[in-house]
Amino acid sequence: GAVFAHKAQCKGASANWIVKKVGEDIADCGYAGSKICIRSDQEPAIKEVVSKVMENRTGATVPEFSAVGDSQGNGAIENTCRRVQGMVRTLKCTIESKTQIEVTSKHAIFGWMIEWSAQLLTRFSVRPNGKSPYHAIKGRESHRPIAGFGETEFCKPNKTSSHPRAKI
Repeated sequence: GAVFAHKAQCKGASANWIVKKVGEDIADCGYAGSKICIRSDQEPAIKEVVSKVMENRTGATVPEFSAVGDSQGNGAIENTCRRVQGMVRTLKCTIESKTQIEVTSKHAIFGWMIEWSAQLLTRFSVRPNGKSPYHAIKGRESHRPIAGFGETEFCKPNKTSSHPRAKI
């Protein structure tokens, strides 16, 4: 149920960063060396990305392609794409109203907006079982406060815990 979205400049795996990023997304979910199944449609550009991801992974990867013309086979993915697009539109309107600047798809912030939209859906959407996709991956809900998209944080509160998370 986790959602990952990235802005690609072109279709296919001609940009190596997209293949690397998909591999990182798979690893972030805890499946770095595990056997996984990648589902996609028959679009040649997507098939190219899937094959490159399969080459770069250490774990076994099984591709599963939906049948040609089977619009219901990708229903969940299409629904997720619509949810990400809606969240991007919401963030875009928020940024434009706060800054009085028009944000186009070529704007530098647009790529960040797409990734943040997917993260918001992963972290805060609630499944029928009452848990978020983040909870399913990490085993706990995220209680860390976050700033709104585009906001600036000038200071970070001191940790009051007796068990610091890291040395730095």
